[in-house]
This record gives sequence, structure tokens and C-alpha cells, in this order.
Amino acid sequence: MRPLFLLAGIGVALSLLVGYNFIYAPQQQQVRLIQAQIADEQATQRLQADVAALLRQAEQSRKRLPEEPDPSLLVHDVVALAQQAGVQLTSISRETPQTFRRFTRLAVILQGTASYHQLGAFLDALERSERFLRVERFEISRPTELGPASVHLSISTLYVPPVLPASAGGGA
Repeated sequence: MRPLFLLAGIGVALSLLVGYNFIYAPQQQQVRLIQAQIADEQATQRLQADVAALLRQAEQSRKRLPEEPDPSLLVHDVVALAQQAGVQLTSISRETPQTFRRFTRLAVILQGTASYHQLGAFLDALERSERFLRVERFEISRPTELGPASVHLSISTLYVPPVLPASAGGGA
């Protein structure tokens, strides 16, 4: 009877060994491979979503920049904001556009008069503008009894040419 149990035990052990090596282990390897493929695909989809979000954000930022490297667009925007705030401009001059590697700096120099309230409203309007505007230089003299303060401002923006043609920059 003992040899029968021994043979049965050896048979079961061999069956388990064969089953493990030829059925279970290859299936586990297949499961790991599929899990790795799923993880890779999920990572790819996350990256695609991140890129799409960055492209949307870049497009929103691009809308705040001039469409072309023309300083007259900057002058128009700044003069309109100054008039809304009640700032009296006495002098407007454009700086020569400065082109760097991938962008062009556009700037204007303004001189005028304003009360502190008007000047504050103007600076607030510049900050809240739909356009990206930067006050680079700001000088003010004290108001006199006879009139408002004298102001001198240098305001700039950037022109950045499109990286992709408009038709290629579509959604992902």
C-alpha cells in the first residue's frame, strides 16, 4: 500500500510541477505583460491629456499677446486704457521693437498727467487688461497745488510667433 501512496504522491507532485511550469507560470507571465501594457497605455493617455491641457493653456496665453509684431497695436491698447482711467497723455513714443531668439519685445513710453486716483485706475486697468502688458519703468512727480502729478511710464508686451500653423494646432 505504501508504494501506491508513494507513486500517487510522486504523480501528484509531477502533475503540480508540470501544471505550474506549463500552465500557471506562462499565464502569470501573460498577466504581467498585459498589466504592463495597460500601465503603459494609461501613462500614454495621461501624457496626451497633459499635452492637450498645456496646448489649451498655451493658446489662452497666446490670445493675450499681439497677433503681429506691430507696436501700433500696443499704443492703441494703452491709449484706450489711459483714456478710460482719465489719464491725460502728453507724449507717446514707440521704442524700436527688439527681436530676440523666438520673440519680439514691443514697448511704448508714455508721459502725461493724472491724479493719484486716475493713475491707480490706469495701473489697475493695465494689470487687468486682456493683453499681457508689463510696466517696466514708472516715474511720478508730486502733484502741485496747481495741477495733477506728472507721470512717465514705459510699458511693454511680447510678440511670439506661432510655433505651429493654426491648422496644425488643433485638438488632440
